[in-house]
Amino acid sequence: MCGGAGSTLLSPANFFVQYNASCDGGVQERDAAANIIREVFPNANVYAGLHETKPNTVVVNVGTPQYHAPVVSVPQRDLYKKYKHPARPVILNALREMVEKEDSSSTAPLLL
Repeated sequence: MCGGAGSTLLSPANFFVQYNASCDGGVQERDAAANIIREVFPNANVYAGLHETKPNTVVVNVGTPQYHAPVVSVPQRDLYKKYKHPARPVILNALREMVEKEDSSSTAPLLL
């Protein structure tokens, strides 16, 4: 399901991005996280919501706003455009690891 390096998953999935409002509203970081998710899951439904954390973080969750589980949390500043999104590889790796874990658990032999 995961494919080779640089491949994308075509199956739809739900993700929930939590971000801080910060001084400018946090929209830039929210959108950056959503775009990174769509590099791996192009058909993903990405929901977003504010949260309050110190220091400011962006949390990428799998699921919906009502039912979700964290995949990765990164400093919000690491999604700033002016810093060239240093959190991008961290988020991509976490999403790919999530897929690999799911793939390996679905092909594991059953013990009776």
